[in-house]
Formats: sequence, structure tokens, C-alpha cells
Amino acid sequence: MVASAASYFLASIFSKKYMSEEDFYYWNVFVTLMSVSYSFCFLGAEQLFLRFGHREGNQYSLSKDTVRVLLISNAIYCVLITLITYFFVFEIEEYWYTASLTLMAGVFVFTYNYFRILGKFFLSQLSNNMWKLILLIALVFLHEYGALVSSFVALSASTVFCLVLLYYHRSLLVVLSEKQPGDWIKLWFGFGLSLLCLMLLNNLDRFLVETTVSKSSFSSYTYLYTLLILPFSIVSSYVGFKEIVRLKKEYSRRKFYSKTLIIVLLVALLFSAWYLALYFASPFLELELEGAYFIPCLILVCVKCGYSMFSSLFGLKASASQMLRANISTLIAMSSAFIMPFYFQVTFVNVICLFAGFWILRLIAFWHAVQRIEEYSSSQAVFKAG
Repeated sequence: MVASAASYFLASIFSKKYMSEEDFYYWNVFVTLMSVSYSFCFLGAEQLFLRFGHREGNQYSLSKDTVRVLLISNAIYCVLITLITYFFVFEIEEYWYTASLTLMAGVFVFTYNYFRILGKFFLSQLSNNMWKLILLIALVFLHEYGALVSSFVALSASTVFCLVLLYYHRSLLVVLSEKQPGDWIKLWFGFGLSLLCLMLLNNLDRFLVETTVSKSSFSSYTYLYTLLILPFSIVSSYVGFKEIVRLKKEYSRRKFYSKTLIIVLLVALLFSAWYLALYFASPFLELELEGAYFIPCLILVCVKCGYSMFSSLFGLKASASQMLRANISTLIAMSSAFIMPFYFQVTFVNVICLFAGFWILRLIAFWHAVQRIEEYSSSQAVFKAG
């Protein structure tokens, strides 16, 4: 995971230094589309794969209806994102590229979840991150052909790798003729809404800059986000992943809140050091980093890490209605992003402040919901699994 993150980081720097302005724009379009696709390429249906499947020994069995839903949802997403990027944002005329990217992202997400649920951690991480490792190599040798060609080659090679892995381990998946549980549509809607919220929280700011300012500003903003914020987004995801494993075994309110505070303070210190390092290296990195970015970005990364902790706790015990309220409140808050251009100048600082505010509201919504869950409500709450 560290190697892939470093490779992705270096690939962004390489693209900035050696690509033309137009190609660098398409590079950042690629970065954004991969971020969106990883979050939403199955419209939340991959959660049905995880929820309805059954692991028996070294095999994983699931309904053929779940497989159909996965294929149909990815096809729907492919059509939607291709139309959106062709007519409304980015205006990518190479529609084949967008369609191919979304389908290949679907292969990566499925392969990652397939091996993760089977307990094959190394293979899950390898299939999830191989494209990032190959991407840097492709850029070094193919950057003269442009961002679209370089990224397409890297994704294609990674897709072949994942398909070979799946074929080699095909005996571990058993597809049954049984039907899915009757409430699968309701669950799919709930999962899809949650992932839609997270996808917008992580990407709507880029769409806002691209559509209201300029292509060059979009490239600069995405590059800034990749170098300054993305490393800590990876940290927050890892923190949440590890915490949910622990919370399934036991929970102590006092320990949980203390641990959350410690993590947030550590992230604040790490981000401060990282910001200073980037600030002094900004001439070499060609990074437009201003002092005004520090406070809103610090708040953003700290809140995201705090949110990852409460999200793990919330996801274990929250009811469907609580999830629905939290997601709807987030979507209502984010609708203000479309009003922003009419009342405020769309600057990087203003956009970062706005989305830091959205993350704060989502954290508050989850914290408030956690207080209303009986197992977590007492100040002395303690429980163990089983």
C-alpha cells in the first residue's frame, strides 16, 4: 500500500513536470475519474456481494442474482459517467476512454473485494494497487503520447493481471441459483446513497472548480489536493479499516474517545510537518501552495480522520433509518455547493473551507446518531463480541 501510494504520488509530480498543460489537464481528469469510479462504479452493489455471500472454508458462495446486479450496475454507471463527462463536465470526446476506464475500475474493485472477503490480504491489496505501480512506469516511457494513452496502457495491463488472478482462483467462487433476500433493493439503495455521499464529498470540489473557474485551475487544484490532502485521506481510510476490526471484538467508550483524540492530534502534527515540507519544496514541485491553505486543510484532514473512527462505530450498529437521515442531511448540505458561485468567489481557499464544513457536518451527524444507539449511549459503555 505504501509503495503504490508513493508511486501514485511520484506519477503526479512527473506529469506536472513533463506534460503539456493540456495533457496535464487530462491527467487530472483521469485522477478524478478513477477516484469517482472506485467509490461508485457498482452504485453500491458491491456491498450486496459482501453482505449476501457466505464463506465456507476457502470458498465464497453467492446468488447468481447478486452477480447480475453487479454487472448491470456497472453497465449503468459506465453509461451515466460517459454521458456526464461528454456533455456536462470535462467534455471528453474520447468516450471510449471513459467507458473503458469505468469498466476496468470495476474489475479492480471486484477483485479487491473478492480476495478481501476470502482473507487473502496480499492479493487483495495487490489487485487494488497494481495499476498505481504500473502507472508510473507507463508515464516514464509513454508520456510523450499523452495522459490518456499512458493511463489506458497502465489500466489495461493491470486489468489483464487481475483477470488472470481471478481465473487462477476461480474455483474459490461458487455461484448459486438461490434468490437474494427480499429486502435487497432497500439495502442497495441505502448502500448506494452512502457511497454517493462519500463520492461527492471527495470529488464535488473538483467538479466545482472545473465548471466555474477554468481547466488550468482544475489541474492546479487537483494537483494540490493529490499532494497535500490525499496522503491523509489514505491514512483516514486505513484508520477506519483497522478500527472496525477492533470494534467488532470489543468497545469501550472511554478508550474509543481517547484513541480518537490521540489519532487526530497525531494527524495534526504529521500534517503540519508535511505542509512545511511541501511548502519548501513547492518551487521544485511547481506547486501553488499558499499560507492561507494551512488552517482549512488542517481542519479537513483532522475531521476526516475523526470521521473515519465514528463511521466505523456507526456502521456496526446504526439502523437503516439512522443511515438514511445522516446521508440525506449530508446531501442537503452539499447542495449549497451549487449556490456558492452566485454569492462567493470560487477560490481554492473558499472551496477547501466549504468542503471542510461539509465534513464537519457529516461528523456531527454521525456523532449525534452514535449517541442515540443504546449500546454506545452510556458514558460507561463497554461490550465485547459474542
